[in-house]
Amino acid sequence: MEIVTTKDAWISEFRKDRNYGDGGGYLLNEEPGPPMMFLGFSGRDKKVVLLGFDVSKIGTSKVSRAILRVCCPYSGAHKSCDVDAKPILKPWEELIVTWENQPNLGRSVSTTTLEGTHKTDVWYEWDVTPIVNDMLTGKAYGVALDPQGDYGVDRDIACRESGDGKEARLVITV
Repeated sequence: MEIVTTKDAWISEFRKDRNYGDGGGYLLNEEPGPPMMFLGFSGRDKKVVLLGFDVSKIGTSKVSRAILRVCCPYSGAHKSCDVDAKPILKPWEELIVTWENQPNLGRSVSTTTLEGTHKTDVWYEWDVTPIVNDMLTGKAYGVALDPQGDYGVDRDIACRESGDGKEARLVITV
C-alpha cells in the first residue's frame, strides 16, 4: 500500500519567521519557480522538511514495515549529506509552521545518505516503521527529515504541490 503525503513544508533557520508550506522556494530574483522544498545547509542556514500523512487508511494499529520515499528532482551539491528521519511529536499546520514555532522532534529512527551528485529524479528511502506505528496510536504527527553535517549540501525535494507524482510517500507492509 502506498500513501502520499497530505501535507508538507520546509522550515529555515535563516528565515525563522517564514512559512514554506505552499511549495514556494526562495524567490531570489522574484521569479516564481517550480513548487519544491529545500533540505540541507547553505552557510549557517539549516533547512528541515516536515511531512504529514493520513495513516487512517492503513486500517490497523500496527504495520510490519513502513518505508518513506522522497524524490530529489535535482541536486546541485557535490557533497553528500546524512539525513535523519525523526518523529514529529506535536501537531503542526502546513501553512503556519515556521522555524520559530516548529513542533518538537524525537530521536532519529533511520539515516540515509543523500549522495553528492548532479543526477535528476533520485529517490531516497528511510525505514520509518516506528514513526508510522506511533502515528497510528496518536504518539507522532508525521516525519521530519533533519540534515546532519555542514554547509554546501542543499537539496531540492519534490513537494505535493508540484503535481507531478514525485511527492513523498509511505510504502506500507501490514
